[in-house]
Amino acid sequence: MRGVRSISRPFLLLLHSSSALLAGQFGKSIPFFMLTTSNTTDNVFQLRDGRVLGYAEYGDPTGTPVFFFHGLPGSRRQRHPDDSIAIELGARIITLDRPGYGLSDFQPGRTLLDWPDDVAQIADGLHIDQFAAIGLSGGGPYLLSCAYKMPERLTSATVISGMGPVDNPEARKGMMGSMRLGLGLARRVPWELIRLVLEPLAGMVRLNPTAAKKLVPLPAPQADKEAFARPEVQAIDQEDLAEAYLHGARGVYWEVVTLANPWGFHLEDIHKKIFLWHGDEDTTVPIHMGRYVARSLPACVPTFYPGEGHTLIYNYWREILTVAVA
Repeated sequence: MRGVRSISRPFLLLLHSSSALLAGQFGKSIPFFMLTTSNTTDNVFQLRDGRVLGYAEYGDPTGTPVFFFHGLPGSRRQRHPDDSIAIELGARIITLDRPGYGLSDFQPGRTLLDWPDDVAQIADGLHIDQFAAIGLSGGGPYLLSCAYKMPERLTSATVISGMGPVDNPEARKGMMGSMRLGLGLARRVPWELIRLVLEPLAGMVRLNPTAAKKLVPLPAPQADKEAFARPEVQAIDQEDLAEAYLHGARGVYWEVVTLANPWGFHLEDIHKKIFLWHGDEDTTVPIHMGRYVARSLPACVPTFYPGEGHTLIYNYWREILTVAVA
């Protein structure tokens, strides 16, 4: 086994937030809140091309399979801190490390549409024919790629606080200037330069993961500030940062490049029903983007929460998961 991680704030800015995190979040010792789970969190699966994917399982091991696609950055350790909800609802949560994160090998040049093939292979390996799938924040586009490419295998498809295509000006309305800058740089600046900023961050997280803390943007709504102040959320967040940067920052960089460029499919071509959940005060993935995605999908069932931000999963996980496994 090569490492361990946990839950991360779903969409970390490529440069602006990373350098702020480097500058201000280390040096303090943050109390570590211990989390326990009876399920396995350090599994690996070998794909046909020889790459390895890491994955974790939570909830009911005999329950309805639900593949969970973590945010950006993130890992197989990203989850709701109360595992009893999934157990009570009979949900077997399977969270995958995407390439370059955690236990998963980096995949040079990968595209968004490569992801469904990886998911299909691991589902076959686990003898799972059909399954529910959930994408959180930066994992939302990966959920949508599966709904586009293999809808017949999904029993339900859910996007939580999900990112939309950024090549459409309407979808970018309300996006923070630093986020726009990060996405723009990802399309134009080569890894050789980006690594000068991101690799020191990755190294510091690896050296002191318990002192790493997710950066909460200043304009974040009160709901997000309250969520990140919870000890159990901080504990998962700390784990997840350590896993996200376990092998350096290249995986994070390539994810941003992938999502900042055209996805290879259009939202209008997804005919699978998509359940979409979004907070109307989200400043990380603005409500304008959530509404744009909902309007563009031919079969979308949206739920918009007044007063909620990017972290609505912590307050509404039971409701969301109930729909996903119904």
